[in-house]
Amino acid sequence: MSKKLRLNFSYSFSGQIWRLLTEAETGIIVAETRDGNQRKTDFAAIYQNKLLYESVPLPETWWISAVALQQGILLLQTFPDSQTPVPKGILALDVRSANIIWQHPQLNYAGFSILQSAVIATESTNDGQIYRLINLKTGKTSDLARYSPLDETGISADSKIIFPRHYTSENKYFPAIVSFLNQKLGIKAEKAVDYAEYQHLLIISYYLYDHNTLSNFLVVIDRQTGILLHESIATQLSGTGLDTFCIMNNHLIFVREKKELLSYEL
Repeated sequence: MSKKLRLNFSYSFSGQIWRLLTEAETGIIVAETRDGNQRKTDFAAIYQNKLLYESVPLPETWWISAVALQQGILLLQTFPDSQTPVPKGILALDVRSANIIWQHPQLNYAGFSILQSAVIATESTNDGQIYRLINLKTGKTSDLARYSPLDETGISADSKIIFPRHYTSENKYFPAIVSFLNQKLGIKAEKAVDYAEYQHLLIISYYLYDHNTLSNFLVVIDRQTGILLHESIATQLSGTGLDTFCIMNNHLIFVREKKELLSYEL
């Protein structure tokens, strides 16, 4: 009998998990949750595998969303006009203390400059849209003469965090993965898979039809010893998703039924 993966943590939330932000360097995970009935957006923080908080007081409780996590600072974009939700306003939250360290109500988030450790923002003026740089730690602004997405400035994915490759049924690799799952599990995967190889492990998120809806499953297979984890992670889906799991600091992180955040040690 093969060994199973060890559960690192499991946290459930009252709202639906809308977005996850992870940072390998600090080991921080932020879950953006939304409760449509109460029109409430919350941000939960996990640090060193411990839940720091499930909610943090903010000046805006619904028209707000996380856009980036850098150096332990969560960047939030607000949407002040509920009729035409155009972004306007940036807040910076120190995740570990849950304190707002700066905010700029007139600026819009545009990206992050890795070289300058600064937020790239835009501002609408009578002369048109101009770019600003915001010091991540202090919130101090300066002019940015030009900005191009082709520059080294911009959002850079954390290379220490592994996201799966997404293969739809049209992809040439999809039949081989379906055949492999059929041999190992005796099932016929449909529509799409998320696939990752990590050390000696294969990690696959796949879908099965359940009447007229889809169910999403996650399996971790050791090349030598067999199945280490096999769980249902979502049911009654109308379609497939992207990045249904990630790997950070030797841990597999995923969401189950949009409510529960789990981490397993690999």
